[in-house]
Amino acid sequence: MILPRFVLLAMLLMAGATHASSVTFSESATLTSDYRFRGLSRSDGDPAVQGSIEASHVSGFYAGLWASSVSGAQLAGAGAELDGYAGYRGQRGQLGYDIGAQYYTYPGAATGSRLVQAEIYGSASMTLPKVSTNVRVGAALAPQQGRMARANLYGYGELMQPVPTTAITLRAHLGYTRSSGVEGATATQLSAANYLDYTVGADYVWHRVTANLSYIGTDISADRASAYPFVPGGLRASSKGKVMISLTAHF
Repeated sequence: MILPRFVLLAMLLMAGATHASSVTFSESATLTSDYRFRGLSRSDGDPAVQGSIEASHVSGFYAGLWASSVSGAQLAGAGAELDGYAGYRGQRGQLGYDIGAQYYTYPGAATGSRLVQAEIYGSASMTLPKVSTNVRVGAALAPQQGRMARANLYGYGELMQPVPTTAITLRAHLGYTRSSGVEGATATQLSAANYLDYTVGADYVWHRVTANLSYIGTDISADRASAYPFVPGGLRASSKGKVMISLTAHF
């Protein structure tokens, strides 16, 4: 982890977080029964191994690397997904906010696949008094690039509710994708590619390990899945609802 830490520290220094002694690192490793990205599987329904490292400065600046195993059949032969991100988190009274940019790469993907892309993101959150419910809304925009026919927009809302006197937190997520489509897509295909994704589930925390049980699904019907390739190959299984489990260790 020495090289990734050095790279992230350098990114923070360039961003103006000049005191290295004020930087903290956090790392995690995850085993999940399926890797779902905005409701769609990127591991073809198979288990995935994931890991992350993040450097954060007391000023609010942060930078990180995130990786996951993926399905080469879905992602042009790629053996993994490796994402880099950087941003700024802050607090204004009861309102928390987070803005940044993320860069998605797929090592091992076939030459010319042009899967690499970047997006900017932002979110705002607030914990409601008395009930302790955390509410978050956010969006991510990926400008037209690579094989994308147009800009891709994703918006979402989330609720997190701790269960009193337990180590359990209930979660709910609803997202909407205005799909970029792919080059050469018709107006009908672009319209059909817009979809909702949803998640309901719960976390259980034990020491530094978080166990999650969730149901993740989309509103993509079998007809829509076969009419347009929401994922490479148009695999229906990638968009069907599914119960998932994961274990994450934090270091």
